[in-house]
Amino acid sequence: MEKVTCVGLVLLAAAACQRPKPSNTAAPPPAANASYDVLLTGGWIVDGSGNPRWRGDLGVRGDRIAAIGRLTGTAKETLDVKGLVVAPGFIDMLGQSETNVLIDNRALSKVTQGITTEVTGEGGSVAPLTDRLVALDSAVMKKYKFSEDWRDLDGYFAHLEHTGSTINIATFVGATQVRMAVIGFANRPATGPEQAHMEALVDTMMEQGALGVSTALLYAPAIYAPTEELIGSPVRRAATAGSTPRTSATRRHTKTTRSMRFSVSRKPPISPQRSGISRRRARRRRAACRT
Repeated sequence: MEKVTCVGLVLLAAAACQRPKPSNTAAPPPAANASYDVLLTGGWIVDGSGNPRWRGDLGVRGDRIAAIGRLTGTAKETLDVKGLVVAPGFIDMLGQSETNVLIDNRALSKVTQGITTEVTGEGGSVAPLTDRLVALDSAVMKKYKFSEDWRDLDGYFAHLEHTGSTINIATFVGATQVRMAVIGFANRPATGPEQAHMEALVDTMMEQGALGVSTALLYAPAIYAPTEELIGSPVRRAATAGSTPRTSATRRHTKTTRSMRFSVSRKPPISPQRSGISRRRARRRRAACRT
């Protein structure tokens, strides 16, 4: 099954909140008498396109899906997956495994749930780092035997490529992280030069692959940043680069979130995403799913 994990497939029990109806949707015709490394037979194919599920087979060759359909070829390993769903790997849109994968690159808690890609960087992120911030993590690094030998996203991803990972990692740059790198943990607004420094750091992180800027306004030192600082620096820079700012805020931060939405949506026309939901709203969603 390791090869199947590598190509980002998930096998699931064929049950869900809403049961899809079987379909006779046709797959592209496979090559006759083809050979595969792994052949999954008789599963419900859910290809991620939004089409209804359909029963079929899937052949894997190397680290790629070679064919999908009614396959008659040979394989080094054949798995009967009747009653299971064969689907692309899931994306965890709010994970925190960016350091964990450096400690144990198997990421078993993720891959055993079918997660093959994780988006991280809520408030805090792996970069930017400073020598002072790295020193604060020295006890953790010593305990788990890893090293924060990077200072930007290029350095982090080079480290990750060297150590390897069973999951893909994508990240936002955390507004909290940028503030800690420039101001530290002080409870005060940024000065003019500090604001410019934060803007420059966000620009660099965006150029190095950050998906956008994420805030976590519930936690210190994020709570020390006034609305004007968030809008004028990290959020605005990310929006200008064409990304979507993300915020994780409680009800008491609604004013800041609305201000961010208003300011960012005017120029350019981008609105922040909210990454967290209240417990009450989560309970309502679970109840709706059960019905």
